[in-house]
Amino acid sequence: MRFSSANTLRVLLALLGFVPVGTGLLGVIGGLTLDPSGDDSSLYFNSEYRFLNGVWICAGIALWWSIRLPVSRAATTRFLLVAMIVGGVARAVSVAAEGWPGPVFTTALGVELLAIPALTLWHAREYSLPSGGSAS
Repeated sequence: MRFSSANTLRVLLALLGFVPVGTGLLGVIGGLTLDPSGDDSSLYFNSEYRFLNGVWICAGIALWWSIRLPVSRAATTRFLLVAMIVGGVARAVSVAAEGWPGPVFTTALGVELLAIPALTLWHAREYSLPSGGSAS
């Protein structure tokens, strides 16, 4: 089988997907015990915090992008909403393991585990996905 440039790109992107999935699972399961930075953990956590907020900014922009064409981009919208729910589940794991971090995060958890699932169900009612489960 001959690999084209597009196939090679897909393989590399699939392999790259293991990085956020693997490290994300380790972070959710292990929490702060997996600090690889050694002596000054504040540098590690500052970097991680800023990185995740950069990703969070992109998620919001992608959500705005997806709602501009709600029918054809319904799968993207749904994926982003589910990603936010998964983030809420990860936050709930932290609460169960470490305790409540404060009122701002309690509110965030409520939004992530109550409001966003409700919006996701509403979105599914309004914009059904084409057969096959993707809107491309």
